[in-house]
Amino acid sequence: MHYLCDDEDTYRKLKMKHVAFGMYIGYFIAFYQDHISYYFEEETIDERKFITESDIYVHEVLTSPMNDFNGFDTINTVIMSKTMDDSDSINDAMSHYIDIRNRIKETMVLL
Repeated sequence: MHYLCDDEDTYRKLKMKHVAFGMYIGYFIAFYQDHISYYFEEETIDERKFITESDIYVHEVLTSPMNDFNGFDTINTVIMSKTMDDSDSINDAMSHYIDIRNRIKETMVLL
């Protein structure tokens, strides 16, 4: 899979893992309102390449924000709140994010 995020100029290549019966998986992190252009390129046995699918993904789903230690949901909440010009929600989300970071620092030990 090849993908291009928002303001980037060149496509990145994502190696996908074969899981079963010709199905492959790969993942990347997308935040609220991120636009990701992508295409799949397959290679035949004789090494010819062809594009099988292409599209643009826009992350517009409103997820349940501020789950305990999920910093990604909190970042999405900040971005959504900024889009809606909701400064109270931004402050709440940022406080929650700082709290998450502090709890992680307190409970994690570097090896």
